[in-house]
Amino acid sequence: MAGGSVPAGPPTMSSATAAIFIFNLIVGTGALALPAAFASAGWLLGLLLLVFLALTSYMTATWVIEAISACNGITKVEESLRIHNVNESNSDEEDEDKNFFDDDERDREYLVRTDLRGQLDVPSYGATHRDHKSVCNLGKQLELATMAEMLFNKTGNILFCICMILYLYGDLAIYCTAVAKSFRDVTCTQPQGNSTTNGTSICWQNVNMDRHSVYRVYVAVFVALLGPFTFFNVTKTKYLQMFTTLMRWVAFTAMIILSIRRILDRSVDHGNPGVVNLSSIPEVFGVSVYAFMCHHSIPSLISPVKDKRRLGFTLGLDYSLIAGFYLLLSLTGIFAFSSLPDLYTLAFKPERDGGTVGLLD
Repeated sequence: MAGGSVPAGPPTMSSATAAIFIFNLIVGTGALALPAAFASAGWLLGLLLLVFLALTSYMTATWVIEAISACNGITKVEESLRIHNVNESNSDEEDEDKNFFDDDERDREYLVRTDLRGQLDVPSYGATHRDHKSVCNLGKQLELATMAEMLFNKTGNILFCICMILYLYGDLAIYCTAVAKSFRDVTCTQPQGNSTTNGTSICWQNVNMDRHSVYRVYVAVFVALLGPFTFFNVTKTKYLQMFTTLMRWVAFTAMIILSIRRILDRSVDHGNPGVVNLSSIPEVFGVSVYAFMCHHSIPSLISPVKDKRRLGFTLGLDYSLIAGFYLLLSLTGIFAFSSLPDLYTLAFKPERDGGTVGLLD
């Protein structure tokens, strides 16, 4: 209608913006635990495991994209069957290969539906192939929970929910612990002395609060400030994502430069890590897996991308860049410091005696 308003379509973003979002999603507190894990496992073993797990994480991320595409195809075929009132039993007699959704009682014995025989054609992600557009594409956003309901039986759905709950709880616990511990160690002015393990040393002079109590206060503040966001849906975070990505690049670059500067300074003690320590494989494995975790948010990231044909390249570029940054951060850290805290940022905290920064002494 002339002069009428045209309804706005769904928000979209370019491949470059998607790359920023993916980078911001993957890089987090997991990277801060890598140097300590490298120091424990040895530089060669840590390097090999990190590269291997980066490739593994990239492959499984592409599998999530494949699953989204296939589930989109399943949804469209089911919708077509409903629209045209196709009698599935008659269709089974006429052409058995064309029945995608045979409701077989035996399927309930399996976690994954066995009636999906793979007849759907997937030439590429949402691309046109010989004037035929595949029903398998990334046009509709399907979250992991939605796909689990489509493909799993009741037992599989319960196991999926348990896995997601444990992961998200662990993720929140790591962030909460890292933030509270960092604030405590940075703000406490009294030296720790010999009480670093139990936290009984006083945090501030003339204030009757030990480090353990201060840590609990910061945990409570973290929960009080960020907890309410659980009940809101935050959208249009493009510029916030760009800002946080810039700050992370600045932080990583600063830590790498300061570590290299310390390595070149012969007046301070340097690290002398081993080459291989097989007993520390579980530690490096767990930290590396967490450092590359992004799969649960892939559906919401790829859905708004305009050109989905470049998703594989964009994802691979992000993983390569992040793996290189992780390696540079970890290797410079283990050779720069004779001992490393669990959180790498705490290696750069100010020394209170004398008021100077310990790294630059």
